[in-house]
Amino acid sequence: MSQMIGSAYGNNGEALAMALGNTRLDGAAVGDIVIWEQGSEVYEVISVEPQQVATNEPTTITISANSKTKKVYLYNEYGSNISYSLVSVTQQSDGSVIIKFKVSVGSTGNRTITIYGTPWEGSTSQTEKYLSVNYLTANFKVVSS
Repeated sequence: MSQMIGSAYGNNGEALAMALGNTRLDGAAVGDIVIWEQGSEVYEVISVEPQQVATNEPTTITISANSKTKKVYLYNEYGSNISYSLVSVTQQSDGSVIIKFKVSVGSTGNRTITIYGTPWEGSTSQTEKYLSVNYLTANFKVVSS
């Protein structure tokens, strides 16, 4: 991912909005008004169960996110994408969603998975361009089987 710094200015040069992050922000400017569409946002890791697993055994991670989040991306400690199995997506009364998925890791050690959300459900090459600015981390231990 590349760094991105962007800003928008009104007719008199005053700064109306600025974004700094590792992702793209979509928006539109009309006259002196800048309108930004809220993108995907991940809120918290609710659970990682079990906290210790054998190699290639699944652990279930549950997170909460805003309703714009349609898909999550997982990355290991080295920045490589990790595949997962979606268990469920549950809409909450406050507009957020609870996303539950399983992930298995083939190497031992204390593992940290970085979780991003995206509002797009298409192919990986397209959706990775729209990752959430914020991210979560889930930690668990993988031991020999």
